[in-house]
Amino acid sequence: MTHAFPFAALMAATLAGAAGAQTAPADPAGTAPALSTIIGDLEERGYDVADIDVGGRVIEVEAMSPQGLLVDLRIEAATGTVLSEMPED
Repeated sequence: MTHAFPFAALMAATLAGAAGAQTAPADPAGTAPALSTIIGDLEERGYDVADIDVGGRVIEVEAMSPQGLLVDLRIEAATGTVLSEMPED
């Protein structure tokens, strides 16, 4: 099941530890980067994150690109690698 979270609410839940307490970890070995790290990396690259969908192996992010375009990013949850960037419909 995929859940859509506004960025501020997701970060608050992550910091409070509530998100991890609700579901079993997707990365039992603990090798995947934290969601806050992935978002921080995007922000360092100039993206302004608006919405996040966490759905298993792929994280979908709606963001304003450094060029000022609204884009959808697909990110591999295990590595934090951006798999694709497409203009928002």
